[in-house]
Amino acid sequence: MQFMRWNKWSWLISAFIVFLIVLVGIRFWSYFSFSIPLGYDHGMYRAFFMILQDQLPYIDFSHLPAWIQATYEPFSGLFSLASLRGLWVSVDMFLLRWVGILHLLISVFIYLLLRKYNRTTAIIWVVLYLTSIIQYQVFWWGYIKQMMGVLFILTAYYLLEKKSYRLLLPILIWLFTVNRAGGIFFLISFVVYKIVVWIQEKSWTWKDVWPVILAWVFSIIIYRPVLNQQIFSLLWPMFGHAFIWEQSGTFFGKAQYALYNCIYIGLSIWWLIVWRKKSFHKKIPLEVIWFVVGIVRVWLQLFFYNRMLGYLDIFVVILAAYGLSYLLVSRNNLWKYLGIWIYILQLLFFVWHVQRTSFPLIVDTEWESIRQIPTIIPVDAKIMVTGRKYSAFLMGYASHHIIAPGLFDLDAWTQEQWNTWHFGDGALKCQLLKAMDTTHRPNYLWIGSLQPFEQLSWATCLQKILWDATYWFYIVH
Repeated sequence: MQFMRWNKWSWLISAFIVFLIVLVGIRFWSYFSFSIPLGYDHGMYRAFFMILQDQLPYIDFSHLPAWIQATYEPFSGLFSLASLRGLWVSVDMFLLRWVGILHLLISVFIYLLLRKYNRTTAIIWVVLYLTSIIQYQVFWWGYIKQMMGVLFILTAYYLLEKKSYRLLLPILIWLFTVNRAGGIFFLISFVVYKIVVWIQEKSWTWKDVWPVILAWVFSIIIYRPVLNQQIFSLLWPMFGHAFIWEQSGTFFGKAQYALYNCIYIGLSIWWLIVWRKKSFHKKIPLEVIWFVVGIVRVWLQLFFYNRMLGYLDIFVVILAAYGLSYLLVSRNNLWKYLGIWIYILQLLFFVWHVQRTSFPLIVDTEWESIRQIPTIIPVDAKIMVTGRKYSAFLMGYASHHIIAPGLFDLDAWTQEQWNTWHFGDGALKCQLLKAMDTTHRPNYLWIGSLQPFEQLSWATCLQKILWDATYWFYIVH
């Protein structure tokens, strides 16, 4: 009888593992099967990498375009280029495949990191990580810097626990110079961690402080060519007001995050309550500190707080894994089955979300036309695109100067002027184009299916040169 019972459980566990493999396979297959990059950032990364490659072996960050100086940390491109050269692949192949590989590496790394607690918790964490909608969105958008930042943050977190301070120094230098948002998240969390330790133990040690200070000093030296654009210019918006619909960074808002991740958040808070009742007198775990800091940072809307949801979610998932593993080993069958069904609900929601979003932003005809643009227009031509979703693709794959709304130094107009453009007819659009100074006046205009509807009647200054049912490419006279 015991053999039969074990046999049934073996079948159930095997079926569950196969189901997860199929689920993860579907998720990654949508990425590896497309020739078009998913998300939005790949175009910007491609433009960045191509510009860096053109400057090798000597790169002067102070002479790079302003949008690059404001967007990419000094070592983010070098780290990626080194990986690209090490893998012997092209930039396009790197962008199509590296995000998926990096996502899998994080999964393996996290399992090894959390195995010190117990293997069950580590496996549950990997499963929750691979089925987190927030981490899927990080993966889908192609946030390479953020994923590298997560790797470095978790490595630093592990080294702090192991008291390996010599190894901590180079890891923190890489973190600060590859992903400043993740670096700021680490610094805030580290300061809170030191305060909590001091309150609990009534003592202070500098052994773990010196690597952080030295890493920060070295990073400032590395940032020196772009210090004003990347550090000083970002200090003034560090603090804001907690409005629930206010946005910062291309990602979920706070309310949407809470809705999509309510089960994981609930499991995390439940585990915190259990931990407080059972272990209140013990040392506060590092992951609890990072969890609380992440919530406070998002709520107070500190620098790029929407992107911080990706870092916060890592620690939400860690605490949720603790909560779920605690439920599964509970002697109370009601709690055990409740934990299983709670996760099944989250899993079903994840499957639904992946199936409705796992495709590229643009269609094949638009993609092929954008890649064709460099062969049919002059090298020094300027292209205007009136929808933000195309700006990165055109910048990276059309390989020309792009004029687009809200794109750093590539935006020729104020928001009011862009509104005038969108609501005006073709004749007004031609007047606006002719009124632009020659530096920003476009030679070509791209309009695709993802952009707002453009009224082009009486636009005598525009002549079609490429078009389809989904896009229109005009020369501006």
